[in-house]
Formats: sequence, C-alpha cells, structure tokens
Amino acid sequence: MEEMLDLNHYIFNETLLKLPSSIQYSARALFDILDSSLDPQISIIAIPFDAQSETLVARTEKIECEPAWFKKIKSTVTGIPEYYFDSLAPDIQGVLWQERVKIKQAVQRIIDKKSNTSGYRGFTIFPDFQKNHSMSIVLYLSKEALLSHYSLKRNSIRPFPVETSLIYEVIDCFLRECASPVRNPHLRDNGEELLRQAGYWLMETPGKVTGHRSSESLFHTLNIISSMRYEGAEGSGKIIISPRNHPSIDVAVTLRNPVSLANYRGVRKLLEITSSEIQLLCDSNKIYGMGFADMQSYDESKENLFHIEFTGHHIWKLCHAKNELMIVKYGKPRLIEKPISTDLFFESAKTIFSNINSSDLECLWSIVDKASKQKHGTMIVISDRAKEEAERLRNQSTPIQAKILPPDLTLPLSSIDGALLLDTKAICHAVGVILDGIATERGNPARGARYNSAIRYSEYVKTQKHACLIVVISEDGMIDLI
Repeated sequence: MEEMLDLNHYIFNETLLKLPSSIQYSARALFDILDSSLDPQISIIAIPFDAQSETLVARTEKIECEPAWFKKIKSTVTGIPEYYFDSLAPDIQGVLWQERVKIKQAVQRIIDKKSNTSGYRGFTIFPDFQKNHSMSIVLYLSKEALLSHYSLKRNSIRPFPVETSLIYEVIDCFLRECASPVRNPHLRDNGEELLRQAGYWLMETPGKVTGHRSSESLFHTLNIISSMRYEGAEGSGKIIISPRNHPSIDVAVTLRNPVSLANYRGVRKLLEITSSEIQLLCDSNKIYGMGFADMQSYDESKENLFHIEFTGHHIWKLCHAKNELMIVKYGKPRLIEKPISTDLFFESAKTIFSNINSSDLECLWSIVDKASKQKHGTMIVISDRAKEEAERLRNQSTPIQAKILPPDLTLPLSSIDGALLLDTKAICHAVGVILDGIATERGNPARGARYNSAIRYSEYVKTQKHACLIVVISEDGMIDLI
C-alpha cells in the first residue's frame, strides 16, 4: 500500500511539473490575439492537506515562485477536517467555500507582495481541492504591457481585479477556464469563445452604471444592431450610454415613447439621425432621446458615461471619455489597434541594422506607413541580404529590377499575396514573396498564416546570420514587428 501511495505521489508530481508549460501554450494563443507583449507566464501552487507533506510549486521559467512563500497558508489548509472534503452537506460545503475564499485572498496577497519588484503582475482564482491538495493557479502578465492599455479604475462586476478592460475580463475568463488544472488540463486552443465571454462581461459595466438594466445582454444587442442595414446602407452612428439626467448630457430631443434596445430595427433606424453633433441617448435599456455629451464638464473618475460607435457593417466599438476600450468585428472583441509609431519602428530598425542612416530610415518608414493602410493586410521584409534572398526565392515570388520603392506604389504592389522584399536602402527586389522558414514553437495557432509564416522565416534567417526586420500587417489591422 505504501509503495502504491509513493507511486501515486510520483505521478502527481510529474503531472504537476508539466502543467504550467501546457497551460502557458493556451494562454499565449489567447493573449497574443490581444497583445503579444503581454507574455503570459504560469505557476501552480499545490498545498497538501497532510501536514507532513511538502508544498509543491510548478512554474514557467520567467517568474519566481517558491514553496516557502505559502507556509502560513499551509496551516489553514491542514486545519480543514479531512472528512469535509467527502461531505456533500450544504453547511460543510459552505464552510469549504469560505476556506477557498480565504486561501485565494492569501495567495493573491503573497503574489502581489512578491511581484512588486518583478516585471510581471500575478492573478489567481479560487483554489480547487483535489488529489489531497489545495491547487491554486496563477497567471502572470507583463506589467508594462498591461499599463500600456487603457482600463477603467473600478469594476462593477467583481472585487478583483479592481480594473475593468477587455484584458482584465479575459484574465478572469481564462482563470475560470483552467481553475481545475489537474482534473481538466486540456484548455481550448481557440480563444474566440473566451474573448466573446470577456466582451459580454465588459459590457456589463456600462449596463450597470445607469441603474436601468436591460433584460438582454448589451454585447449581444449591439452585435445584432451593428449587423443590420437600413435601406441597403451599412450601420453608422453613435449611442451615448449614461444615467438619465446626467449632468454632462444635453438633451436636444426627448422621445415621447422611448425605444427599447431590443427593438433592433427601431434603433437601427434612429441611428440614421445621428451625426457628430447629435447622438442617441440611452439608459442601457431604452433610447429616450437625442443630444450630445459635454466632455469638458464630464468627471471621468465617475466612469458613468460611455460611447458606442458603429463604424461599419457588423463593427462597433466601446469608448469611455476619449479612450477606446474595445472594438467588436463580426462578434469578435479585440483591443483597438494602435498605429505603429515612428519611434518604435526607428528604434527596432536601428537595433537590427546598426549602420543604417537617418535618410534610409525615413524612406523605409514612408513605405511601412503606406503599407499599414493595406485593407487586406500585407508584409514588408527588410533584409541586409535582400538581393540574395530575391534570387533564392525567385520561384515563389515576382522578382523585379531593383529600385527604390516610391511610397505611392506600396499599396498597389502589396495588394497581391506575399511580402515586399526590401534592403536597408529601401530598394525593392521582389514583390509577392512567399516566405519559407523553419517550424518553431513561437508560432501561434490563434494568428493567421501571414503572421506564422513571418515567424518561421525569422527563424530561418537567424540560422543564416541575416539581419532582418519583418513588418506584419494583418487583415484585422494588427501590426507586428518581428
């Protein structure tokens, strides 16, 4: 019997050690859709019910997490009577839930304290009691990346995280999905459903601040309205969501019969009236009038006035003050893509091509800037071996007579599949280049073929000691520098 227990303990330990990298794979597939610089890391803390056994910690490489940190929590876990875990009695289940809350809060306090000096912020969820352990999973994300995205400072849905944004809602959805890592280690590789859940929960915040909750999900309702056409025209216009009698709202027209948001066609028709001067006014349940918001007088700390902007067929976005929280295209929530900045491009190019001069940088930037407006996406490959690569890839590209690429030709030449191949002097050597490369774990199944081919090609040029910068412009507007 003792040998069997030792074997089970060994199997449990080995399983636990492999879990963080497996969960991290799913986390990357999800969070890379939002921002690849979030760089998710995972730790799992297994605190035994048996006082004689040791606390186990399994983690990915970039974070620090030690069993000794959780010594005080162990006394809480080992103090729970053993027979509680097998009982279905409601009162005992209630006690166990209270213990889960206490453990979750204690783990979070420790992670917060220990992460103060690191580059990551950790988030945890209620532990799962299984395999004679209290199992807590912690998701870490880059602090710098988190801070680079706008978030509301309070949360109308739950006490932690206190912030609200699409990222923070995705954090909560992801942790709930993998709350039982040993019992259910196979997470969804496709993050779209989790993103939809996060978008749904994010829209609960503007729904709650008005005090007039709709019986339908705002997220679902706005998706339907954005999908509708009026006399053949795509949807456009704005809705302001705020409490009625908001001090920053000027009501120009009051409807005698407010229109329910569930009256999708009625709302879609009213959107035709809106302009930059006048918008629909909504209390999250009904359209009650038309007017505008005086943003000069609005106290942003109140976080009780939101804009919904319809920008095309099945496309809408959520804004607070002048900050964009989320864009939803065909029911898929995303962060608002920030245009690639000149400074970031220059910094990246100077790092990779140490001898590049300012004039060439300006030429390259003008091409990249034009390419970023390609509606169907494209790639720009800048290489110190562009001439040789154009020759090597001649059978899977359209080679051209080498010439400096005029920015005005960027959009037409990048409209076909494949990449534009440039050298550091902004001289184009080939168009429509289909890149080859090496299979790598850096690939992301949640991203498209264009992004993954760039990743594979970057692995190849590393082996050849080339200096290369790839600009990937995805069809959904996402821009990556690789």
